[in-house]
Amino acid sequence: MMDAMDEFVTVDMKKLGKKEAHNLLLSAVAPRPVALVTTLGENQVMNGAPYSYYNIVSIRPPMISIGISRRGNAYKDTITHIRHSEVFTVNIVDEDNVTAVHKTAKTLPLDESELEAFGLTPVTSAYIKAPGIQEAKVRLECRMKHTIPLEHQGKVTGDLVLGEILAVHVEKSLYKKRTVDTKGLRPVGRLGGNDYSTLGDIFTIESDD
Repeated sequence: MMDAMDEFVTVDMKKLGKKEAHNLLLSAVAPRPVALVTTLGENQVMNGAPYSYYNIVSIRPPMISIGISRRGNAYKDTITHIRHSEVFTVNIVDEDNVTAVHKTAKTLPLDESELEAFGLTPVTSAYIKAPGIQEAKVRLECRMKHTIPLEHQGKVTGDLVLGEILAVHVEKSLYKKRTVDTKGLRPVGRLGGNDYSTLGDIFTIESDD
């Protein structure tokens, strides 16, 4: 086995502070898919927030995961609403809606909706109370299955949400042969800092099967 360690910098994650670890991992694990997660609060105010700690984890059952950090010991609005209502909508972020979605990361009072504040249009979901946004060409209606507290040095710092996908809504022009036209969707990926990426070149590697 080739020993190439002299050509690498090895970083011990236990020796990094939170900000250093954040910057390193988010620049290394990239691009990451971006979701605008929309929920409905007990006060019936619609909440929206972007998340890039998110992905598919299973097809049968169809499930996704979302990692949601905490503010000190406090839950963010998204996880508070999900724990109460047990439902949420994932709106896929693309080149057309990413600027507005990026703004929803701003913290607003509980009685103010990020959707209204940043010009996003709520749409009724088919099976759940949590709305989606009209500006998303693909939306996933989800039911919470599990929330798992995430601990660091004996302190809970976030929660992993596992949700079952109940329905997928796709803009008609993008739905082809029971798949989504990815090039037409033009999804964006999250990089480090405030950077995003577009699809760029797409290539295929054929399977040997």
